[in-house]
Amino acid sequence: ETPDLIAAGVKRTIDAVVQSRDMLGHVGKTITLYTNDPVEPVKVVSVAITAMPPYRVVPDTMKQITLNDEGTSEFEFIFYPTSPKPIRLVRVDTNVEGVETSVLPFNGEVTDPIFGDKPIKRVGHKVRLTFSSDYPTGLNWLRVVFITDLMQAPYVDVTLETHKGIIAQPKTLWFGSFPVGTEQVRSVTLQHGREPFNVTKVDAPDGVQVEVRKQDEAGKEWRIDAVCTTSVVGRFSGNIVIHTDSKRFPEVVIPYSGVGQ
Repeated sequence: ETPDLIAAGVKRTIDAVVQSRDMLGHVGKTITLYTNDPVEPVKVVSVAITAMPPYRVVPDTMKQITLNDEGTSEFEFIFYPTSPKPIRLVRVDTNVEGVETSVLPFNGEVTDPIFGDKPIKRVGHKVRLTFSSDYPTGLNWLRVVFITDLMQAPYVDVTLETHKGIIAQPKTLWFGSFPVGTEQVRSVTLQHGREPFNVTKVDAPDGVQVEVRKQDEAGKEWRIDAVCTTSVVGRFSGNIVIHTDSKRFPEVVIPYSGVGQ
């Protein structure tokens, strides 16, 4: 709040109220005072804030993970309260079938980026996700929701980008709307997080030409350039089938569509 006139030799305290609802971790702010002081008319005061949420989940941002091609895979989160008041982790939900969650006690060190890059002793829970062998292949998004008994902040969710086997990015190709007889080019990247593979053959319908290029020395990433020329007015669609030498993933199907004008 801006104070009234301050007489010479008089001290006044200015209260600065910080709305920390959307803050997290170490935050720097400044308060600027504008006065009629002939020597220092503008005074900038730096304020350092450490916004402490009632509890933390690590990692707390979107994480990309590569799952095993066969069998089960595991990934772990750490959940811990930052206040002395007890907070109960009621349950952990996911939005994709084939994931089992288990909550275990945790007492150890955690590196939490909002508090620096050094491990800190924490007590809480270890949340283990077990991905079944039937978990969907390719690129998928998994939402993990941590539900607590805290009224002010009942839940927090984290998204995992899961990669299993040979994935295609993007999953589908949209050529858009373009005149009949002209060309439209779109690209897709095939990659495997752990194992190299070769593209042995490409099946594409009439009107689609495909060029394949290796993107890295290890052979774990390939670029597919598709050139589409349609003779049909209206919506069209089809599939591009990429054959590989992978025993586990011999085919990758890439749906495509567009509109001829």
